Amino acid sequence: MVNRIMDAMKIHNQVSGDEGLQELEKIAVSIEEKVYIAATSQSAYLREISLKMLAVENRSQNPMACIDP
Repeated sequence: MVNRIMDAMKIHNQVSGDEGLQELEKIAVSIEEKVYIAATSQSAYLREISLKMLAVENRSQNPMACIDP
């Protein structure tokens, strides 16, 4: 699942070099761990992972949406 999260993040975020990929992996691992710990079932886990990946996609398509007025 971490690899899927990383793939989604690579598509929607510009990263360069080994340092960028390592940072992306740390973020993906952190996201996956938090979702796993909070999940009450496998379906809840998969649903939350899907929502996180959609959020990454939406954030990259509309970067101003993340800024609070």
